Amino acid sequence: MPEEGMTFATGLKAQRTQAAAQFDNGFPDNAEVTIDPNGKPFLKQTLRKSQPEGLASFEAEVHSRMGERHLLDILKNGTCWTSYTRHFRPPFGANPKLSNAEQRYILTVYSYGCNLGPGPTARLTSDIATAEALRRMC
Repeated sequence: MPEEGMTFATGLKAQRTQAAAQFDNGFPDNAEVTIDPNGKPFLKQTLRKSQPEGLASFEAEVHSRMGERHLLDILKNGTCWTSYTRHFRPPFGANPKLSNAEQRYILTVYSYGCNLGPGPTARLTSDIATAEALRRMC
């Protein structure tokens, strides 16, 4: 790879031009791409081929080795690794005045991430947060 920016960009442009020329030359024989009257290309959905031999035994082996994971556990572990809930806290480093703040932040992410909304989530977790509390955390 060239070390100078201009020669690197020129090389990439040449590769892109060559790839476009190859595509253009092979287009009449290409059954997977169509172009509509407006000139917009579309990829056709390819038909599924038969299953590879041994796929069922492979899937069974993967499922037997892989433990069951729950989404709330994944969000909780993600909080430990990345501390993403720090973005939910009040500005200027003030301590949140909420009880179980971390749990409520995780529930808010779960609620909106699963497209449930605060109402159904609060009904499922009435001992942790109300719907109004979850609504305000967004």
